[in-house]
Amino acid sequence: MTYDPAYIDAVLAAASFRSQRCAIHFHLSAADREDLYQTIVLDALERSSRFDAAKGSAATFTGRLALNAANDFLNELKKCHERFCALDPSDRAPDVIRIPPEQMSPRALQGMIEEFVTRDGTDYGERETELAKKVAQVRSQLQKGQAGIFFYPDDESFEILPKEQFPLAG
Repeated sequence: MTYDPAYIDAVLAAASFRSQRCAIHFHLSAADREDLYQTIVLDALERSSRFDAAKGSAATFTGRLALNAANDFLNELKKCHERFCALDPSDRAPDVIRIPPEQMSPRALQGMIEEFVTRDGTDYGERETELAKKVAQVRSQLQKGQAGIFFYPDDESFEILPKEQFPLAG
């Protein structure tokens, strides 16, 4: 199979970014980081036939694939770890915690929103939107209750989700 060089560049950039970010955030060993990188590259190459340039950029497509592959990889790593560690389920933190934006400091909320809107793979449609406008849109959705901030203690990450995607837990 022949691959578009722009797609390959996007795959390698997404794999590098996501594996580095996960290695830092989850304290992965060099071997685990390399395994994650290879997993992302292979997954993206296997799914290349699903990419449609008319629907979005290769960077967005591969960024989302990298995120999903990293989540799967980390979940498998967690399962392996749990097999070797006897954990009392009552000691576990909740799977997700909703954070009311009005209880956050303005600086923390601004930082979370900016980090969220600049994430690789965040899609704002066909036209690029400036950072200030993206931040204002997300802040407005949070204030109106159309979106919520969710913290995941297991991996110490957060998401800002539209109301229709709110998790049941927490």
